[in-house]
Amino acid sequence: MKKHYSILSLLLILCLGGTAAAATPPDVATPTHDIRVLIDVSGSMKQNDPANLRKPALRLLTGLLPSGTRAGVWTFARYVNMLVRFGEVDTAWRTQAVEAAERINSAGLFTDIEAALMTAAWNWAADAPGVRRSIILLTDGLVDVSELPESDRLSRTRITDEILPRLQDAGVDIYTIALSDGTDQSLLQQLAAATGGWFERAENADQLERIFLRMFEKAANPDTLPLIDNQVLVDDSIGELTLLVFRKDTAPATTLTMPDGLTFGSARLPPNVHWHSDARYDLVTVDKPATGPWHVNADTDPDNRVMVVSNLRVVATQLPNQILEGDTLDFMIRFTEQNQAITNKDFLHFLTVKTLESSAEGATAERLLLDNGRDGDIVPGDGIFGTQLTASGETGAHTVVVDVDGTTFRRQHRQDIEVVESPVIADIRADENGTTLSVIPRAGIIDPESLEVTATIIDDAEQSDTRRLARTSPGEWRLGLDEFPPDAAYRVTLDIVAERPNGKPFSYQSNPLRFGHAAALHEEPPEIAEDASEEELVDAEGDILEDAEAGEAIDSEEEPEQTSWALVITVVILLNALLGGGMFLVYRKLFGSSVKPVAEEEAEDNDRSAATPDAPSAVATPFDDSKPSVVTQVAEAAAAAETKAVADVAPAQEDAPAELDVEAAADTSPELVMEGDAASTKASGEIDDQLKNLNVDDIDLGFEEKARSTG
Repeated sequence: MKKHYSILSLLLILCLGGTAAAATPPDVATPTHDIRVLIDVSGSMKQNDPANLRKPALRLLTGLLPSGTRAGVWTFARYVNMLVRFGEVDTAWRTQAVEAAERINSAGLFTDIEAALMTAAWNWAADAPGVRRSIILLTDGLVDVSELPESDRLSRTRITDEILPRLQDAGVDIYTIALSDGTDQSLLQQLAAATGGWFERAENADQLERIFLRMFEKAANPDTLPLIDNQVLVDDSIGELTLLVFRKDTAPATTLTMPDGLTFGSARLPPNVHWHSDARYDLVTVDKPATGPWHVNADTDPDNRVMVVSNLRVVATQLPNQILEGDTLDFMIRFTEQNQAITNKDFLHFLTVKTLESSAEGATAERLLLDNGRDGDIVPGDGIFGTQLTASGETGAHTVVVDVDGTTFRRQHRQDIEVVESPVIADIRADENGTTLSVIPRAGIIDPESLEVTATIIDDAEQSDTRRLARTSPGEWRLGLDEFPPDAAYRVTLDIVAERPNGKPFSYQSNPLRFGHAAALHEEPPEIAEDASEEELVDAEGDILEDAEAGEAIDSEEEPEQTSWALVITVVILLNALLGGGMFLVYRKLFGSSVKPVAEEEAEDNDRSAATPDAPSAVATPFDDSKPSVVTQVAEAAAAAETKAVADVAPAQEDAPAELDVEAAADTSPELVMEGDAASTKASGEIDDQLKNLNVDDIDLGFEEKARSTG
């Protein structure tokens, strides 16, 4: 059944009294990324990846890695081989990676995940401050090192008991991808959950390219620009631009149109463009791109991306990959120029910062972030835009996008998260070793060292048996269930007692799990579509229900109860009108004169359109440190406009009555405060007009020319 969302039940809501931990502003320093990729080349891949789509997926991943990243690629089966040498990513490294991807095959014996992890992490010891370490692991099978099952079991145990703790101590995030139903998903989930990483199951190999894109974004956290209707605005602070455009099989070749109107494709390239075309995507890198609007001539796709290297960056709080439903987190945004925090109030005043949240079900929400010391923001005017995020919506995948509109530049920052109902991953599985209850704690939600798990097992006769789960490895608790007769049905409820990472006590009771021969009889019956005919109604055994068997005739002439849709629509309209009016009054109360009439906003939009030429000049200029930066130019323009506006209203103020005590008026009449701020409002409006009339071609960024960095 499709779920319907109300805007108040989405992930992003403002909390006026949350339970978030003490806020820590995001670090302005750009971290160094160390990313190591492990690709399964065992013989079973012939079935699970017959078209060998691991090749284009790897080419996509390695092509996206920013310069300065340290990375390497290994393949594994019976042996582990270095496919792409470990080192610093540059043009030569990317070229080698494209060529090496052709050597990926499905000819290996066994699946030695233990050896692959040990080889890739050979030089990782203690955690390294300032370095983000990641492993991306793709496999389609179980731990398989020999013909002897005991050898496989011992290898798996060494992974969970020895290798995993060492990777945790080294601060490694593990991102795992399962490519078949035969994968040891419990192991892959444990590796991801214990390190704060991410687990995904690919239904088929066709999804690999987009899954690798998501894994890259999690590991590298790139800066991006918004791509709206296939158009992107490039400002002069951008040193490198990378466009990823997914393409359908029947789609025409992708082309790009520059701000000066020149259109080009992969056949004829400007000297500063590198273009890689694969069967289902194009990856285009432009060095020192021309400023102004660029247009992508291709089908729109939600996974298309525009990634940039720039010294004008958006730095956001790094959200955990999993958030427990109901948790509240402090979320902060700050801006940096050349890795230095920007505190210039003239620049920050004209930034519009929003969070855009979307769920896997298609629900969306938008929220404005302010630096005003209210509604989740900690300190007013400190250059940090803050709010609080509460995971109060439906569980599942969500995307949080920070959208920044600086009038002459745009930025986006994207993070994927999962809202989970339980602090543990619980599963009952049966194999050749018997039936086992497994519990894997999510390390970012509870502290595994404090975890205690108790299982209450109830049979058909409602007789209960309580058992304590044993910790069988650093990241897993287990209970054998073979002693329970298999000819009965059982349900299991887990009681979790632990501490949160901040030391606060925590308890949780799970929804029931089921096992046993007759467990299926206790499952909820399938929902029947409302428009199903009588001939389509079947019982649990698949037989058509007959009137004689049921013992009662179906009265086919009985009229169903009619719904008064006119009444329903009228009530909905009235409720929405009341809600909208209430929200508008609250907004006016909170923000006062900052609320503009629609007509005024439309007039400003018209002024902006008239001030912006249809085809702005687009000459790709090198970085020039003799010119002021974007931040400086915007701030200077704002200051000049404000000075002029204040000078214009000064004569009128000389004849005005004595100055109004704003603080006193605030206690008695909000309307008086708005009148007293009229001069400031006019000044702000003139500043907005001057900024909107700025041409992006008139703004240059000065900073020392240097090698490309991770941004």
